[in-house]
Amino acid sequence: MREISPSDERAKSEALKEYNERSEELLTIVAILAKQEESLRRLGVPLPEHDPTVDNFVMRAQLRNVEAELEAERKRCRELELNLSDIRRECKKPFFVPSLFDAFLQISQLTTAATEHIS
Repeated sequence: MREISPSDERAKSEALKEYNERSEELLTIVAILAKQEESLRRLGVPLPEHDPTVDNFVMRAQLRNVEAELEAERKRCRELELNLSDIRRECKKPFFVPSLFDAFLQISQLTTAATEHIS
């Protein structure tokens, strides 16, 4: 891998993308290995000791996945809270007729998505 200048954002982004791809590949291999180990255990075959580095990597990767899921859930919760606040505001001072309510929610969601994409 070539040396990356601290100001080269594109190169940093590509390097991070490659790192994430390799991490996913390694996680896939580790998952396959775990299935094979389980099959061997069922057959009564003794297994060699695990490399603590691999176990540490797996734990960190699992933690990253859980953190990503948590962040996605938090984002979903924020979006739902925004929708709920829009609904509450609409109930207090009605502006839309009930038949347009679904369209109103979709517009609210699109606005939220566009705002997040810009920032």
